[in-house]
Amino acid sequence: MAGYRIPGPIGVGGYSEEIDKGTLALTRMPVPGPIGLNPTSQGLKHSIDENTRILAATVYGEGSGKNVFEEMAAIANVLVRQQKARGYPTVAAFIKTEKDFAKAAHDGNLRYAKLMAASAAEIAKDTAMEAAIRAARNAL
Repeated sequence: MAGYRIPGPIGVGGYSEEIDKGTLALTRMPVPGPIGLNPTSQGLKHSIDENTRILAATVYGEGSGKNVFEEMAAIANVLVRQQKARGYPTVAAFIKTEKDFAKAAHDGNLRYAKLMAASAAEIAKDTAMEAAIRAARNAL
């Protein structure tokens, strides 16, 4: 009997991954795809909304230097859950206000500053920053 299969990313035909029946984990991690930015569009820096950019920059800064998508996605999910639990209207408002909760956004973190200043084209060329954007969008 073949292992269980999960569907692949939207828009990619014929792609699926095997799931180990014993652990229910993927037998091989899929390679993260692009976030769909068009570097030739106008207003590159503004093609990512403030909420997404601040969350992505925070998880990029808080994450390890290994740039693991799953780690950044986990951090992003925690921040969004905390934002909702504490009653903030946006994750950006939560991160700006709760200075002890999201330290990378307030302590001069170089990775946070790098993503905040990056254009969409620069983000699209950097797999780690791109993963942080995808993690933020996933959580939001």
